[in-house]
Amino acid sequence: MELLLLSNSTLPGKAWLEHALPTIAGQLNGRRSAVFIPFAGVTQTWDDYTAKTAAVFSPMGVTVTGIHSVA
Repeated sequence: MELLLLSNSTLPGKAWLEHALPTIAGQLNGRRSAVFIPFAGVTQTWDDYTAKTAAVFSPMGVTVTGIHSVA
């Protein structure tokens, strides 16, 4: 198991998570699935935050599951 923690998902002038995509892609290298912990999303539902993340990971061939949906 590996863990990737990001303290900032937004960088001014860039799309959401854009600044972190090289790091994320390197961490996911060859993986097909990931578990997302959406608890930092205080202005959106956990499902919405997970879907937002899944939309970024999908082009990399990675399926995202929110931990809240299986816990």
